[in-house]
Formats: sequence, C-alpha cells, structure tokens
Amino acid sequence: MTAMRAAVVAGEGQLALEEVPVPEPGPGQALLRIEACGVCGSDLHLLSVGALPRGTVMGHEFCGTVAQVGPGASARVGERWVGLPLLPCGACARCLSGDRRACLTPLRIGVRGSGGGYAEYAVIDCERSLPVPRHLDPQTAALCEPLSVGLRAVRRSSLRPGDAVAVIGAGCIGLMVVQCALLAGAAEVSVVEPSAARAAAATDFGATRVLGGEEQARDHFATQPVAVAFECAGARGTLQLAAITVRQGGEVIGVGVHGEDTIRPSTWLMKELTLRMSLEGVAEFPMALRLLADGRLRPLPMVSRRVALEELPAAVEQERSARQQVKMLVTPGRLS
Repeated sequence: MTAMRAAVVAGEGQLALEEVPVPEPGPGQALLRIEACGVCGSDLHLLSVGALPRGTVMGHEFCGTVAQVGPGASARVGERWVGLPLLPCGACARCLSGDRRACLTPLRIGVRGSGGGYAEYAVIDCERSLPVPRHLDPQTAALCEPLSVGLRAVRRSSLRPGDAVAVIGAGCIGLMVVQCALLAGAAEVSVVEPSAARAAAATDFGATRVLGGEEQARDHFATQPVAVAFECAGARGTLQLAAITVRQGGEVIGVGVHGEDTIRPSTWLMKELTLRMSLEGVAEFPMALRLLADGRLRPLPMVSRRVALEELPAAVEQERSARQQVKMLVTPGRLS
C-alpha cells in the first residue's frame, strides 16, 4: 500500500482528486483509514483566499479505523479513533524533553505539516487523539472536533445559568454553540441566520428564536439585549453585529474565522464590552467525545450532505459559491 486517492489543493479556490503517497506513521502515531471527514467553514475560507500551497490535503474533522501503527503507539490495528488535528513537532523544548503532548509548536493536520482527512488515509498522534467507543458511529465521531470548538467557546465565555445569549451564524460551529450554551444553562438562545436551511436547523437544535438578518436583529436586541454573543459566521460585519446584540458590560466571543473586518470602536467603548477570541478545543476534546458517546448531544442531524471523495472537489466549489449546506461530510471509503 503505497498510494491513495486524495482531494488536494490545486490552486486558489480549487481542489482536485489526485493519487498521492500514503503517509507513514512515526513514533507514537497511527495511520487511519478515513471513514468520515467534515468539511469545515475554515477550510472553505483558507481555500478561497489561497492560503495553502498546492498539494495540501485538507480536512481536520475526521474519524477512521487504524490500519497501521508506528513504534510505541497505543492504538491497535482495527480500532476506531477520532483524530485531534495536531501533531507534535518533535523539535521544541517540550518534545525534546519527552513531553510531546505539551508541544509548543504543533503541526496542524490538514493545514500545514501533515495531510488531513480529504483522503483515504491520514496519520494521527495517539497521545492527543482518542479511541472511539464501539457503539458510536464514525460520522458522529467525526463531529467531535467541531463540537470541541463549540465547547471551548462556551467555556471561554462568562455565560452563567439563566443568561440569555445570541449566536451569529448557524453553520456547524454555531449549532454546536447553541447546544453547548443550552447545556451550560442558558435560558434563551437567539440565533441570527439568513439561510432558511440553517435557520430551520437552529430551531431543531433548540434555539429560542431565529432572526433572519441584521435588521431583525437590531430591532429585537434594542429592547432585549443579551449577556453574551457568540460570533460564529466569520463574515464581514458580524463582529459589529454581535456587539449590537449584547447589553452594557456584555461580552462577545469571536469564534468565526475572519479575513479583515471593520468594527465601530465607539459601540464597544460606550457599552464597555469585552471581546474574547476562542480557537480550538484541545482541552475540551475528551469532553466532546464523552458527550457524543453518552448521547447527551446528538449533532448528526445537522449533516445535510454526504459526498464521496471523488465528488468532493465539485461539492466544495458549489459550497464556496453559495453557502447553503449546514454540514457536509466526505466518506472516502476503501482503496480499490
């Protein structure tokens, strides 16, 4: 087994299906045969702005079955694992001291340094990744990473039980935040989302109300501001919109991946707002898997489209042109 199919970056905004070498697992690593990989909004953003070199294999939300293990790996062939998309660099002071789990400069799987899940195989670090309970299906397990991002955002916030919160954007991460905020005791979760499909999904996942755009949001939050707003859209103007939703002394949690954006500092100054950014849920990853395994959160219904690996380039192009899907999964399958 030396070659595999992968959807690789072929230019700005484009993926192409190519045959590439199967990666070799190093010490403490395992090679997964990918069963499911989520298409993340950040992938679409990085692809659109040409941030990744040609040949990059993207995809950082994946689950698969162990096909091969490297020296000292804790995984066993045949086990199902979900990958935390970070690999220790092997060169920083922590790695050289033997504490690879605390690597200071980890390589990001699916971005730079290691190929991701838009392929038939990918390598994971067994110290950071997790074995999947036998009863949990691979598509649900592949949603562990975005769930950990939602958990991280809520844990980073000042949300207290009984608070009202707003979520800007009802893509995958926004819907994860909706569920996590309710789990943390939010009394009301108002979602701002213009897409009809995503608005319906927000309602299905427990949103108190869904507002169809900025005008409706301004009207509603002028009289009913919230304690915390989670900006999950990553679109131009949504950080400022989040600021409009919160009360005096409130907080905005930035979760969406932005390019450049503009805010009105006077709004933030006069309301004495706090802006706190939230990235990935490394510490929250095990908690996310437990919530999925226990059935306390059931995010699989948000998956609105499933595609085979050979269909992925065209599907990504469609989604870049018109963000209509709530969540898309790719299922690479076995090597022929």
